[in-house]
Amino acid sequence: MIKKVTIINDQDVIKDVLAHFFEAESVEVETFDTGLQFIENGFSTKDTSLFILDMILPDIGGIELYDMIRGYESEVERKPVFFISARNISSDLSKRMKEDKMLSYFQKPIDPEEIVDFAMRILK
Repeated sequence: MIKKVTIINDQDVIKDVLAHFFEAESVEVETFDTGLQFIENGFSTKDTSLFILDMILPDIGGIELYDMIRGYESEVERKPVFFISARNISSDLSKRMKEDKMLSYFQKPIDPEEIVDFAMRILK
């Protein structure tokens, strides 16, 4: 069951639309504009059920942030991470997705209903 989603994206429209759809499902949403803002606010993965990261952020890249999150978590408490990007999936991310079954990718323009439905299914 999803309790809280953490969205790290510098585009307010994406954060607001995703937050609206998750909140309609009674899911708490926490948003950050940058990876540094997330880190400065405690970098907590404890209460988060799902991370949604933009691949390109103004300070720390999405892949770097993903690596930091994975380095902080234990294997037992590993949370799903959804990447959002306007770019095609890179070979590096494709390789990581094969290694980490808790990693997904959505290309912009996003369909917020698709993302929320997928999240709700995998986190029942």
